[in-house]
Amino acid sequence: MGKSFLYILYSPSINQYYLGISHDPEKRLIYHNSARKGWTQRGRPRQLLFKKEWESRSDAIKWERKLKSLKRRDIIEIIVQNKFEWKD
Repeated sequence: MGKSFLYILYSPSINQYYLGISHDPEKRLIYHNSARKGWTQRGRPRQLLFKKEWESRSDAIKWERKLKSLKRRDIIEIIVQNKFEWKD
């Protein structure tokens, strides 16, 4: 299906990270900062801190699920600092 990105947004106002996948993380950031209702309305403005390109959407989804299942802020901060080793 084409390349996809795993991305990490940060909201300084609520001190919270958000992980997602998209074909266009910059466009997705605009959506997160402009949605009129729902979860994305909280915590604006968000900042795009990290994006990693994957060859397939399924790889991006695999890593998104793996990282979300950890529920560990310290891991996300290591990723943002580009000190994370992407191994299976």
